[in-house]
Amino acid sequence: MKEAPSLAVAPGGVAVDFAKVRAADDFLTDGTERFEVRHKEPVRTTLTGEADSYRTELAAPFTLKPGAERSLDWTESYTFTRAERVAEAGEVQQVLADPARTVRTVDARWRRYVDGVTAGVAPGRRRLAVKALETLVTNWRSPAGRLLHDGITPSLSYKWFAGGLWAWDTWKQAVGTARFDTRLAQAQIRSVLDHQIRPGSTTRPQDAGMIPDVVFYNDPQRGGTNWNERNSKPPLGAWSVWEVYRRSGDKGFLREVYPKLVAYERWWYRNRDHDHNGLAEYGATVDPANGTAGQQRLAAAWESGMDNAPRFDAAAGTSVVPNQDGSGRVIGYSLTQESVDLNSYLAADQKYLGLIAAELGKQAAADDWRAKAAATARAVRERMYDPATGWFHDTALGTGARLVDRGRGIEGAIPLWTGVATRSQAAAVRERLLDPEEFATAMPLPTVSKSSPYFASRQYWRGPVWLDQAYFAIAGMRRYGFDRDADALTARLTDSAAGLTGNGPIMENYDPLTGDPLNSPNFSWSAALLLPLVGEG
Repeated sequence: MKEAPSLAVAPGGVAVDFAKVRAADDFLTDGTERFEVRHKEPVRTTLTGEADSYRTELAAPFTLKPGAERSLDWTESYTFTRAERVAEAGEVQQVLADPARTVRTVDARWRRYVDGVTAGVAPGRRRLAVKALETLVTNWRSPAGRLLHDGITPSLSYKWFAGGLWAWDTWKQAVGTARFDTRLAQAQIRSVLDHQIRPGSTTRPQDAGMIPDVVFYNDPQRGGTNWNERNSKPPLGAWSVWEVYRRSGDKGFLREVYPKLVAYERWWYRNRDHDHNGLAEYGATVDPANGTAGQQRLAAAWESGMDNAPRFDAAAGTSVVPNQDGSGRVIGYSLTQESVDLNSYLAADQKYLGLIAAELGKQAAADDWRAKAAATARAVRERMYDPATGWFHDTALGTGARLVDRGRGIEGAIPLWTGVATRSQAAAVRERLLDPEEFATAMPLPTVSKSSPYFASRQYWRGPVWLDQAYFAIAGMRRYGFDRDADALTARLTDSAAGLTGNGPIMENYDPLTGDPLNSPNFSWSAALLLPLVGEG
């Protein structure tokens, strides 16, 4: 059920009252949602036509002499409930009582933000850094509904993203946000940790420690269908927390989130390491929406973040197997392949957990995490690197065979970003990244190599350039000392993306052959990782 909004005369201005919405994939509202404009000066508001337009005018006219000026001040607010509107009323009055003070405060904050994102950035890239800042701030939303802390949505320009906070996006967004507002970065991390599955969960106790894929303003109990606990997302949380801490120095935040990060790490090996060999798999939870093998495979692909990548095609042999606890109870499902990006991320996560533990004085735990990280890194470079193709690949569950027939995907560069590759392995990966027939396309670093039989330049994760993956690849090259190549790839990447250095929005992804914009304008994780991309090197 969706009804049309209605205009209403409000004290000091006009309001739009929104009716109840019960379309499951939209915001579920209760009829008290309101957008309101309130003026400082006394005004008269008149509704016109069928109450579908209005006119607001000053109650008393004024004369403006030549060369003189006069400011008119008003506030605009958007609230979801009556309680929110009441709570915000005092703030509205304060703003209207001294608008100039608010303007000064906001201006000072904005200048501080700009200084943060442009520090160390070459003059020719500062405009792009500010565009990234504008994108992140525009997509910033305060707590509401089931979202308990400030967060940044992927893009307000795309209906299906508005109102939701994705875990994978959040880890990356917090890293970029920390360059200009560490408190906002911390709030984002809290916004997804708020919904981490607790040991006492009555609905999914087997998933204690898991962080859901996406949480929304609406929760499932209210009928929303866009909240997703069918799967999680790649484990970048400890990296994100450490990067925020490097800029904030807030040990209290480390103490707060460390146990939650540990619980998440343990969940991966309890619920996603089918054969207990130290290499995990993407998978799916025990969930009503994961009732069939096809649904489980789809959720597992979503868990990777690379939804329709060729390596997850059923036609290529990808399937799922159930994971069981000691009593034989099914606690989740794993793909029949161990993914190179996942295990490289886990190695990095363990390294950062070691750094966090050491910072908190937990030396024994720090030593354990360092040992675990070394073991995971060794498994990746020994089992997942293929000398014949010069690339890292997923491996078959059980046999350990490298799945080279699925082509080269950008996930094979993640071992450089996480530092698990040997120098000779990194050099071989570098050759592929610089090859025009592989990853050095017109706009470089597509998600699937141009040489792959599955390459499709405009099909989501089957070819388009995603700026987050491009950042990981370029930062990985820098880690191994290929700075000149990284600089060249960065310049080609930013200069060839249509509109990126001009007036166009920052996109979700781009065509690697033409640089044309593809999906979702004003995309947050692209903006977030553009900041370190243009700020390093």
